[in-house]
Amino acid sequence: MFGFWRRRRQRKAVQARALFSYWDGTRWRYTDPFLAWRRLDNHKTLSLDAMAPLADAGKEPETTIMVEALCEVFDVRRWDEATATGLTDWQVLNLLVELEGYFEGLKKSINPGPTSPEPTDSASSTPPEDPD
Repeated sequence: MFGFWRRRRQRKAVQARALFSYWDGTRWRYTDPFLAWRRLDNHKTLSLDAMAPLADAGKEPETTIMVEALCEVFDVRRWDEATATGLTDWQVLNLLVELEGYFEGLKKSINPGPTSPEPTDSASSTPPEDPD
């Protein structure tokens, strides 16, 4: 019973710290989402804009390059039949989808706060006289 409360407190602490969580095939991992995004954006072999549509279509070698880069950035292993551990290629590619979803959720949850209307410049509160 106490394990449930401990895990619940851990989840709330992670949410408060705005960490991105993902399953690595063995356990839940947590990372700074902006650090992960910068690593993806600056990766030496990965160009997200060019490769993402090709990887979605299953084109090679782009799909393999993207999977390997995501494994490196998120520090996960690809599925190994012999040990039955790791993530399938689909699960690895889905890490990128989950990260993008995480950022979308952050955008929607940000409250800019109340704003006051712009003041209007007006010399007089009475309408101007008709020249006729």
